[in-house]
Amino acid sequence: MKRLLSEVIANSDVPVLASGGIVDGRDVADALSSGADGVVIGTAFLASPESFAHDYHKERIVTARSHETLLTDMFHINWPIGAPVRVLQNSATQGLRGDPFGPKFVIGEEEGRPIYLFSTDSPLRSMTGDFEAMALYAGQGLDRIDAIIPAGDRLRAIVAEAQRLLSTGGH
Repeated sequence: MKRLLSEVIANSDVPVLASGGIVDGRDVADALSSGADGVVIGTAFLASPESFAHDYHKERIVTARSHETLLTDMFHINWPIGAPVRVLQNSATQGLRGDPFGPKFVIGEEEGRPIYLFSTDSPLRSMTGDFEAMALYAGQGLDRIDAIIPAGDRLRAIVAEAQRLLSTGGH
C-alpha cells in the first residue's frame, strides 16, 4: 500500500485518503505518516452492532481470515461489468451456483425487491434469503477483526493507538 499511496500523493493536488486493509491504529498511523490526508475504514465497521449488515455477514467477517477473500468480477448485477470487488469465498465464487453471466435467479428478497444471485447486494438486516451465496464484502484486514464490537469503541481504540504511535514515532 505504501508505494501506491506515495505515487498517488506525489501526483495529486487534492486530498488523498488511504483505503484497503485499514483496521487498526497502526494502519492509520502508517497511512498518515506516508502522507495520506485521512483513511477509509470499511470491513472493521461492518463488524459492529450499528452496521446495517445482516448478522450472518458480521459473523463471517469475524470468523474468516484474509486468505478466504477473493477479488472477483462475478458479482456484477447492479455494477459495471468487469469491476472487481473483494468478497469472502462462498458457493457462488467456488463455481457451485452456475454461470455468473447466465440467466438471473432470485435468491433473496428485501421489502418486496428481488435479490439476484451474482448481484452486488450484500446481506442486510432487512433481507431474507440465501445469504451464503450473496456478495459477502470483506477486506484483507480480516485477520485482525475477531469480534463484533460497538463502532464507537472500535473507533476510540483505533484513534488512541494511532495517536500513541504517531506521538512516539513507533509506527
